[in-house]
Amino acid sequence: MPLMWIQKKLPAFIPDFAIFYYFEVCINFECNLMKKYLFLAVIFSFFSSVMYAQSSNVNVGDVFTIGEAYNNNYKHINFPKANFIIKKGGIASYKNIKGAKVTVTSVDEKKDGSVIATIKLTSDTSFFNSHKYVTVNVEEALRQKELFKN
Repeated sequence: MPLMWIQKKLPAFIPDFAIFYYFEVCINFECNLMKKYLFLAVIFSFFSSVMYAQSSNVNVGDVFTIGEAYNNNYKHINFPKANFIIKKGGIASYKNIKGAKVTVTSVDEKKDGSVIATIKLTSDTSFFNSHKYVTVNVEEALRQKELFKN
């Protein structure tokens, strides 16, 4: 608020020090209101971050079920390409993978906050009869229903 605007609004008999006091009261009121909104924003961000952290809590030993992806195109489960499966003597068929139970063997968190887990089949067999371990982006795989938590 410019000082000239305040002087025009107040009657002429009010001294100049009262104008500065009025200006200071207005600033304090706006600051107190701003402090309340800032406090509410901090509380909201804290609770939302706590809820987000709880939703992606994955530990070693957790059991998941592999879901079905459209056209066998798993985007967040890093299955090997067919040529690598065949080179290692495996069978590149996704029929045995759908509905299989997997166990988390290790969990790593990247710098961007995504959780990458290494999984293996609970039956101690290999994926496609060629690969024992596969990595997966847990949060995205759960969101896209490529993995289901048991």
